Amino acid sequence: WLMLTLTLIAAQTAQAGYDVATFSDTGLISGTGQYNNSSGGFVSGGQSFNNTFTSSSFGSYWNGFSVSSMTDTTTPGYTNQYSSITGSGNGDAYYAVLYPTATVNLTGTVQSIDLTNTTYTYYSMLNGDQFAKKFAANDFFDVVITGYTGQNQTGSTTGSVKYYLANYTSNASTPVNTWATVNLTSLGSAESLGFSFESSDVGTFGINTPEYVALDNIVTLTSVPEPSSWMLCAIGLAGGMVVQRLRLARMTCIC
Repeated sequence: WLMLTLTLIAAQTAQAGYDVATFSDTGLISGTGQYNNSSGGFVSGGQSFNNTFTSSSFGSYWNGFSVSSMTDTTTPGYTNQYSSITGSGNGDAYYAVLYPTATVNLTGTVQSIDLTNTTYTYYSMLNGDQFAKKFAANDFFDVVITGYTGQNQTGSTTGSVKYYLANYTSNASTPVNTWATVNLTSLGSAESLGFSFESSDVGTFGINTPEYVALDNIVTLTSVPEPSSWMLCAIGLAGGMVVQRLRLARMTCIC
């Protein structure tokens, strides 16, 4: 009875609610493609992702998040800015691309995020290009995720988590080319996340390394169920049985 009760308690506790932003639920693209003009942003897994798109006589520009299912893992350069170096999301075809700073507004307590390089940034660091250097020993490129107590990066910060997309400890090092799950529980009860980059390759106008990252599967904890009345009763009975067994053990020892 005691083991059964403890098993039921564990099962009840495990029934917490989670939302996961997989980017397959946005409805912005189908098949292989990308979308970076979402009229201010989009929603996935209950979380809100910002996007700004500007079109002028000089060209079109975007920042924030783009939804993508691009698969090109071999073409270097800016024209391939929407592909992850893995050629897919982490679990399905869909993922998001961030450039160069962005905000996520949360509806729950953030738990983790999956990150990898874009193809553009990967080959820029691996081989260099017309704007950025080829990485060598001691070079680095990382994304910094900061939590805020208010929406849209307002209020005070709850902490920051840094993930290295490249960390050259030697000339033989290479940029990240697989998905990694990054723990964000240290950001506590943040209501929004801000993203920024750091690089060892910095010039007159800032970072030379292409400031992109591919991301997927942002997990947030949305609810932890209250114990039901029968569960509270079971906990009480289990506790009583433990006390009774301790008493019997003590009596046996005294005799």
